[in-house]
Formats: sequence, structure tokens, C-alpha cells
Amino acid sequence: MLIVTSSYLFPSEARPGAGVFFANMLLRLRPHLADLVVVSPTAYAPKAARRFFGMPADGDLPERDTWQGIEVIRPKYLSFRARRRQWFQARSFTATALPACLALHRRRRFDLVVSYMVGQACCAAEHVARRIGARCLSWAIGSDVNLLPHLSLENRRFFQHTVRHLDTLLTNSDDLRRAVLALCPDAGRVHVNYKGIDLRPLTDLPSREACRGQLGLRRDGTFMIAAGHLTAAKGTGEFYEAFRALSAEYPRLEAIWVGAGPQAGRLETQAARDGLAERLHLPGRVDRATVFRYLRAADLMVFPSHAEGLPNVVMEAMAVGLPVVATQVGGVPEIVADGLTGLTVPPKSPEAVTAATRRLLERTGDAERMGTAAQQVILRYFDLDKNVPLLLEVFRRTRDGDRLDEPMPVCAGLVAGQTPLEALKKAAALGEGT
Repeated sequence: MLIVTSSYLFPSEARPGAGVFFANMLLRLRPHLADLVVVSPTAYAPKAARRFFGMPADGDLPERDTWQGIEVIRPKYLSFRARRRQWFQARSFTATALPACLALHRRRRFDLVVSYMVGQACCAAEHVARRIGARCLSWAIGSDVNLLPHLSLENRRFFQHTVRHLDTLLTNSDDLRRAVLALCPDAGRVHVNYKGIDLRPLTDLPSREACRGQLGLRRDGTFMIAAGHLTAAKGTGEFYEAFRALSAEYPRLEAIWVGAGPQAGRLETQAARDGLAERLHLPGRVDRATVFRYLRAADLMVFPSHAEGLPNVVMEAMAVGLPVVATQVGGVPEIVADGLTGLTVPPKSPEAVTAATRRLLERTGDAERMGTAAQQVILRYFDLDKNVPLLLEVFRRTRDGDRLDEPMPVCAGLVAGQTPLEALKKAAALGEGT
């Protein structure tokens, strides 16, 4: 299997956390595949363009290296920050990726080409697949459907063209599947696939008290946590407003946001002005093991994002056993069942976020029940290891030319047409638990 992906969607020395969820999936698949190679072109821009457009550099990465035993080829391609002109970016990306992929194919003979995100890498993967006579599969993950096609008419046409030429398109939520079909009604072979998350970090995760000690957090505090890029679109404003409103009612309440981004300075300034600087923790970008320690140290997650695909960090919080307050956006309602595994609220409503957070703080019994149910849903349906056989079957059928027109299970443990929350609600109605 040949993987074609962008450098910001696969780990490297310059970006060790880039695309780590996708990379972890490939690690699980590798033992079941005869061959697996990743082609991940790195963006290059002239210095003048980097200064003018404010473009970050990928760093001086080697053209060939390995990531946890996976061979990675990283040719350089000319790039400009042109999010409204995806055709331009895709042509440059493909011109670099295609020769590298064809050279690999002459020696390795791939029969399936896979990309991650409907964008320039997906376009390149389609060109490679046509040239070598193989099938092509891709994932849609969020911004590639909900944002980029809406920035310009060119982007919309690029998206439609790319989706129509795929043999199989997988989406990480049913909401995203519907969004794909709204943009491209004649798209075929679009299926939901909850591929799951890596649950290995849970194996040796210390207790809540031990995690708080390791992270320098007060042991008798109550912690609300969020994680992700610190931007307004992730709901940093609503998160802070809920924290500030509840801080007087709950003197031991503290807030944690794990991640980096442009809103970090603003939050620090607001907290200092409100006398909450010592109760707001912004540890910045950390590795996945440390993310899990922060989640274990917390009491609940508050995730007020304005738009999402299917947020991995919410699934991680649920896996740890945290009740979740989350906005009703994207695929979030497909994993957070209001009143069962957490509470859902409208986006861009700090009042609703505050009220839902207060409810979990006041009703600790309900919060514990929701956290337990949330954990069981993730462990049963969203374990990456359990979903590997289903993924392999999708790959096999795509490789063999099956049209995949019939519905198929969205994740392990379910039949076609059934969702995890439907199974949860049915079990709850029968009094069987999760």
C-alpha cells in the first residue's frame, strides 16, 4: 500500500505531532500488509514569499527517513499560502509526488493508493493510482469539507472533481458524509468509518492524584479541561467565560487548556485582569502521553468548538472517563449523547456552556455516571485495534474493485446501519448498561 499525504499530516522531526492519529493507524495496519511506504512531500517557498505571506518552513528534513519503522519519502515541492487556489497547490504537489511514487512502484508494485484529507495529496494519489493501474481511497476529516471548498469557486470545483475520481471515500462522521454529498450530490462510494483512537496510553496511566502531582496541580482542586489549537474557532472565549462565571461559585475550580495558539496571550491577560492567573493553566503543546496525564488529572472536559469533524481529543477524554460538555457541531453529537455520555450545547453560547458545566459540578453523581458510560462507549467501539480488521476489509474490497454501494459497519462491534449511540440508547432502555 502506498500512502500519499501532506507533511503537516504525518509526523516529522519538524512537526512530531503532525497527523499522529493517522500515523498510529498505519502502525496498526503495517503488520497486516505486504508493503507500506509513505510519500509525504515537504513544502518549500522562497524566502521572499515566506516573509511576505508569513509562511512557516518545514525545516531541513531528509528526503528519506523512517518514522517508527515506516519508510517515509519527503521530496520538496514549491508552495505558497494560497488556500483559495487549491488547484495551484495540487499541481505543484502532484508534480513532485508523482515521479517519486512511480519510481517506488517500479520496485515495489503497489495495488492500493491511500491519502488522508481531500486536498492536494488526494489529487496526487489519484494521479498515481491512474498511472499504475491501482485503486485509490481517501479520508475526509473536517476542514477539507467544511472550510476549504467554501473559500472560492475554484476550491469547490477542485473538491468535486477530486471526490468524483475516488474509488472509495471514508468520512470520520455521518455529519461529514452528509456535507460531502451536499457539495457533490453525485459522489459515489462515500462511507462513514469511525477508525478509532490509540488506547495504549491508558495502559500505564497513573491515578488522578499521581497525575496531579506529576503535573504540579493542586490535589484538592476541581479541574475543567480543554485541548486543541488555541483559536477563537475552538471556543476559547466561551471556555474562559464559563470558567470566569463559575470561579466565584467554586473557589477550588481551575481551568486547563492543553495546546498552543494565538489566543494564549489573550487568555493570560484576561486571567491576570480577573485575578485568576494562578487558576488558569496553559501548558502549551505537549506529547500525547502528557495529554493523557492532563486528562486523567481533570474532572470534566469542556469543548466549545464552533466547527469539527470528529474530535479525537473528545474521544480521548471520554476514554479516560471524563464527562464532556461539548457543542452540537460536526460529528460531536455522534459520540456525545446528551444526558448519557455528557451534555451538548449550542455553539457560540457562553451562557449554555456555563450552565452545562455548572450542572456537572453540582450533580457529581450524574457526572460520574456519564463519565463511566462515555468510557465504555470508547472502549467498546472506538478502540483502534478493534477497528483494524474492518479497515483491512475496506482496503481489500477497494483494491479488488468492489463498488461498496451497500452500507457497511461504521466501526467494530456494530452491524451495518447501526450507530454507537443507538446501541448505547437501546442498552440503556433495556437496563443493560453500556
